[in-house]
Amino acid sequence: RLVNRMDDLLRTLFSYARPSKPNRRFYEIDHLLPDVLSLVRQNLRNKNIEYLETREENLPRIFVDSAQIQQVLVNLLLNSVDAIQENGKITVSFRQYILSEATDPNHRFPYSAYEKGRQFLELQISDNGCGIPPDILKQIFNPFFTTKSFGTGLGLSIVYQIMKENDGYIFFESENGQGTDCYLYLPAKAD
Repeated sequence: RLVNRMDDLLRTLFSYARPSKPNRRFYEIDHLLPDVLSLVRQNLRNKNIEYLETREENLPRIFVDSAQIQQVLVNLLLNSVDAIQENGKITVSFRQYILSEATDPNHRFPYSAYEKGRQFLELQISDNGCGIPPDILKQIFNPFFTTKSFGTGLGLSIVYQIMKENDGYIFFESENGQGTDCYLYLPAKAD
């Protein structure tokens, strides 16, 4: 068991140290979801967690590496599952997002990295778990930072790196004891 854990840790370290360049193509978000849900479904059942989706119609296609974004989604959904005791709820919402002063009044996006008016698919993962205290929230993307006794502290730093490599963006909003909202912005193109 210890050997397997070390093997997993080394594989994760190598993945972080030498991430593969994304092989980006256009996809419908529905192309990515079935595999993601099949990987987390049992975890949801084990804790009796309700999974819901809401979406706008006519969502834009995303320009991403599908395997990398699936890895991101699995990691984030499993983090939400870990944050919920039992009988909780995870809601995943999808909508088109066009970056501008009006849509980003708090300047969460680094404008130096993105053109104003750029189109994204916003994917919001909300859970009613334990939430994240502000002092921890500031550190969640730091390599090797973890609050889990069994964690490596690489999960969210890898997620951040993958999002960056795919020209996307990620941020969290959370209050301790109130649940967490994770926002993913995936580069998109309307048909």
